[in-house]
Amino acid sequence: FLSNQRSWNHVALQFALQYPQVSTVLCGTTSITHLEDNLKYPPAKPFTSIELTKIQEIQGRYDF
Repeated sequence: FLSNQRSWNHVALQFALQYPQVSTVLCGTTSITHLEDNLKYPPAKPFTSIELTKIQEIQGRYDF
């Protein structure tokens, strides 16, 4: 459903960084490949309202 070609890892980073209250995201990693993907995170366009609504629907299914 995401209109831009983003990896799931980049979707998670973008989701956390979209809130003005969040200035930093600390990312864990389990492999060199994952670390390299985090380091390649490009500044992305904000989610569209449709993308954000869908992500929030999915998020609402889980208790954190």
